[in-house]
Amino acid sequence: MEILTNREVIAVDQDPLGIQGLMSRKLDDLEVWVKPLSNNELAVCFLNRVSEPREIDFDWSVNPISDAMSKVSYDFKNNEYSVRDLWLKKEIGTSQSPLKAVVGGHDVVMLKLTPKK
Repeated sequence: MEILTNREVIAVDQDPLGIQGLMSRKLDDLEVWVKPLSNNELAVCFLNRVSEPREIDFDWSVNPISDAMSKVSYDFKNNEYSVRDLWLKKEIGTSQSPLKAVVGGHDVVMLKLTPKK
């Protein structure tokens, strides 16, 4: 029930910007899905397609994200974002440091990035 009622994840789905999520890149068995959100925020989901856990070592500064269709882009070299894990419901750092995490088999790590002021 907790998964079905996670307000933060539901808010990503129902974001008023209304842009569909898209696969940004594939890193071996991990897919990186992104969804531009209102207020210049961004949802990022690391999807593990295999049974074994996979480690994430994702350097935001060398992985800018852009969506040609919606003309939205995120440059992590020149802009800092706070990073929140939506399943753990806690802040886990900023885009100034690489993301290091483990994604369980057939599981996801779902994040929301918010510009720091």
